[in-house]
Amino acid sequence: MKLFHRYLLSAAALFCCAGLAACSEDTTDPANPYSGNYTLSTQAEVDAFPARRTANSIIVTGAGITDISSLDVAAVGTLVIRNTGIVSLALPHTTSVATMLEISGNESLTDVADLGVKFVIGDIHIEDNPQLTDISGMLGIKKMTGKLYVTGNSSLGEDKPDEPDSYGFNVIKYLISNSVLDAESVTLSNNHPLAVTDPSLIGQGGESGGVYSYTIKSDAEAAAFSPGGKEVKNLTVTGPNVSDDGMALLASKISVVQGTLTVDGASLKTTETFFGKVDCQGSIILRNITTYDESGSNKFFNTNGFKNITRIYGDLVLENIPYLIHWGRGSGFAQITEIDGDLTVRSCGMQQMAFASLNKVGGDLTLADNCIELYTGFFWNLATDLRHVGGSLTLTDNDHQNGLGGFEKVEYIGGELTNTPKGTAPGASGGIPYASKAGQVGFDLVESWITGGIVQPGATIDCRYADGTPVEFSEIPQPGEYKSYTITDRDELLAFAPQDGSAVKETVQDLTIVDTGNTMSDNDLSFVKTRVEKVMGTLTLEGSSLTSTELFFLNGGFTVEGGIVFRNCAELFNLNGMKDMTEIGGDLVFENCPKIATDWGAGNCLSQIVSVAGSVRLTGVTTPMRGVTFNSLKSVGGDFIVTGCNGNFWNFDVMKLETIGGSLVLSDNARFNGLGGFEALKSVGGDLTVTGNGTSEGGIPVVSTSNKVGLDLLGKLYRDGVFADGAVFTIESGGVTYKIDEL
Repeated sequence: MKLFHRYLLSAAALFCCAGLAACSEDTTDPANPYSGNYTLSTQAEVDAFPARRTANSIIVTGAGITDISSLDVAAVGTLVIRNTGIVSLALPHTTSVATMLEISGNESLTDVADLGVKFVIGDIHIEDNPQLTDISGMLGIKKMTGKLYVTGNSSLGEDKPDEPDSYGFNVIKYLISNSVLDAESVTLSNNHPLAVTDPSLIGQGGESGGVYSYTIKSDAEAAAFSPGGKEVKNLTVTGPNVSDDGMALLASKISVVQGTLTVDGASLKTTETFFGKVDCQGSIILRNITTYDESGSNKFFNTNGFKNITRIYGDLVLENIPYLIHWGRGSGFAQITEIDGDLTVRSCGMQQMAFASLNKVGGDLTLADNCIELYTGFFWNLATDLRHVGGSLTLTDNDHQNGLGGFEKVEYIGGELTNTPKGTAPGASGGIPYASKAGQVGFDLVESWITGGIVQPGATIDCRYADGTPVEFSEIPQPGEYKSYTITDRDELLAFAPQDGSAVKETVQDLTIVDTGNTMSDNDLSFVKTRVEKVMGTLTLEGSSLTSTELFFLNGGFTVEGGIVFRNCAELFNLNGMKDMTEIGGDLVFENCPKIATDWGAGNCLSQIVSVAGSVRLTGVTTPMRGVTFNSLKSVGGDFIVTGCNGNFWNFDVMKLETIGGSLVLSDNARFNGLGGFEALKSVGGDLTVTGNGTSEGGIPVVSTSNKVGLDLLGKLYRDGVFADGAVFTIESGGVTYKIDEL
């Protein structure tokens, strides 16, 4: 009957803990419904304590207390067992705790094996019990909704595989696996040297093959530090009681940090006593280091321990280090070429040589709130080789930043872009300008990132001037679109494609270069390929003195997805830059380019082109065009027009043209005396015009001969249904007009 009575009390207590009703009118703690607060400081007080249904709080404290098994309280709000002389904790009669259970500072405590608690609505703290090895009494807990803190128990938790549920931290593993406890609510730290800190690794014999994590809070702890091997998992060094001497002691005892190294708030002046001596294979976090080296003329925190480190295999975080100084090339962080994770520099002193060799950041790159008053460091611009940012790029609230120098070579930004530097410090010249100028790379660099697809479509872009005004990027295309450019003089060309190699490659929609004054040399035009990677639309060159297409399309040149138009290019002769092209995605036009050479043999010039999606227009070509011109051409999506080509040009004899989507126009070609090359036509979608050809050769014959395909071919094609219904036919030769159905 007594047991049944106690069960009813426990159930009632838990019901009250849930806040459904108050168990007593004398409630003193709103976090639980119980009444009565008690402090027991002697064994006699414990022994004399009467049985109670509930209590708001019971604090048991005193070195003379060795046994509390007699406490007969079914439900308690807060239960604290602190600084007692108990060796074996027995608490069989208490079944529920509403707010907190604390077992702390008990110097002689070895086990918590007889614990009757089944319901804990609040937190459990098991802390600073140096002899404690057994917490198996917790196996009886059926429900827990708060957090579990197990910290500072230097004998508890040695991790071994294949031990029973009652062993060490296996108790916690059992509670997690049975859904009594959430793993994310468990904190494990500063327990046995071979205890894990990650609950998911309990029972595996260490966090990684017998490798454990440690936290060091003082030089004394560093001196007493006795790791299980030369490698550790995560290492946290925290607090002002750790000096450079303490870091040197740690470096003498370990050789590898496999995970994250965190140094937070330590009294360090240098990195040289640890870094470069210990292999850090994960993230490195240096935070809240406000001390500095007084040996030199300037105050600084010595980063030279990193001078031989070229790669960070996780994050690199530098926060609140006001005296941080980045030494020149070959020193400090200047040798680092790659950071696998995030790079964060926040509230630090900085100089322009900070990351002189940095090429790639796998995650986010954040420079924020740097160059603060404690140390007058500066970076007007950075000196980097940066090409790749896998995540977001954030530059914000940096007092001394007045340009984007160091970012000119960036080829990829995978996340958001935020660029809001203050640029308000003396010498900062009012921050970053829009247009680049000597010593200041402006926001026009960002514009090139957007138009060139370096910033990914859909990314959020927030760029602001020093006064907070948003930067307006004019002519910025929508995601998936590209910017078009029209260049009309040499100065514009040099601004578009500088000859110092500083151009950032981009994909453009249309590129039009008009040089009616013939001011752009071949050398000037050759630099276009340093800026343009691809033309999605049409490339147009007009009025230029360009001589060779090889300057555009070969030796690292750009590609054209759409059309190619050369118009009024009096000196253009070399088309061999196009020798590897097999498809033209738009029009192919040569208008009034008298010197172009198309007869260099198979495999050269235009001879590899199989299809033209748009029209073909050859006008005003006076040098030879023979059959080899379009040796491979089978289809033209638009018109096929050859007119006013008065060179040594008789026919397209080896052409394989099968389809013309538009009209076929062959007119006023003085030596064009045959229709060779058109025999394979299967479809013409527009009109037919064949007039004024062969005037110096007697015209195109009406009837084909052994070496000339005559007008009779047109009659045959007509009867074979090659021409579209409704097509208009204009046919003339030697001053005589012919009807298609008479041929």
